[in-house]
Amino acid sequence: MDVFAVIREEPGNVSVKTIEREVFKLAAIRAVGLPDDLLAEVAPKVLAALRARSLPRPRPTCGPTRTTSR
Repeated sequence: MDVFAVIREEPGNVSVKTIEREVFKLAAIRAVGLPDDLLAEVAPKVLAALRARSLPRPRPTCGPTRTTSR
């Protein structure tokens, strides 16, 4: 199993199974063992930009569907 691929997956609909999957993802991230002060020297504006990049983007939607009557 590619743990990084699992971490990148969308969470999906809320269910016990998806919650367990999200807990697995958090445990996998914590297991990497990054130090708490890893980003202490990074400017707040840079951190804000990185956070914005990491947020999920809205999925593109199609415009309203037109129905035609014959």
